[in-house]
Amino acid sequence: HYPHGFKGHRLTDQSAARLAAVSGALALIRQARDAKRSDAASADFAVLLPQLRDDGSVAKREAAVSVSLAAGAHSIALDGTNEFCVATALDGAADPTVQTLRIRWAVDQPFVEIEDADSGSGSSSSSVVQFLDPLPLGFRLQFMGTKFDIDVLAPRQRDLMRFMKEEEAADTSRLVLAPMPGSIVSVAVAPGDIVAEGAEVAVVEAMKMQNVLRAPRAGTVRAVHVTPGATVSGDDVLVELEAE
Repeated sequence: HYPHGFKGHRLTDQSAARLAAVSGALALIRQARDAKRSDAASADFAVLLPQLRDDGSVAKREAAVSVSLAAGAHSIALDGTNEFCVATALDGAADPTVQTLRIRWAVDQPFVEIEDADSGSGSSSSSVVQFLDPLPLGFRLQFMGTKFDIDVLAPRQRDLMRFMKEEEAADTSRLVLAPMPGSIVSVAVAPGDIVAEGAEVAVVEAMKMQNVLRAPRAGTVRAVHVTPGATVSGDDVLVELEAE
């Protein structure tokens, strides 16, 4: 029960280093699969993790991660257990954190079993991470109950990305968007209508449930792009308000 809503895990230094290390190990396994070379025993990565700020915006934390097969291992298992030595330097730290991870994973399958073994004390801890989706620059993991979209880049990729201008997020503050694919049940406004913030503008039916869509702010309706009975996709623009 979350009386104030579930906000997910906010990465600490410790959990960010752990997630970066796991991400580097999974990237090496996937790299071995893609290259069809199980003897690709080591690699360096730049791992970018999303970090939620106090104001609700998302920044990126960066870790330099070096992954290699632990001593005695000569090839990467694509469906089984691998033991890696992982050095993680978070946010440009001079001294990396070094740990040994035993990972049981059938590549690209949902469940990743991880054991963090301290050979010196004989103690170990285990956890499970979910591999949700591959992404163009990495993958989506569920870690500590929270979904993270993670970029895992070769060092050269990361160097070149520094010269690329980030795409500005589109301003949707005056738009009413379809939250998911569905059909329009009703439209409550017409061009020229004045609406208050939170006023009903349309109803969308999806998965046999009706969703009331409301105006994101007060204003005048500039355009209505749908009619009752129309089929819409997720993020389709349904209603536009005039610019302020």
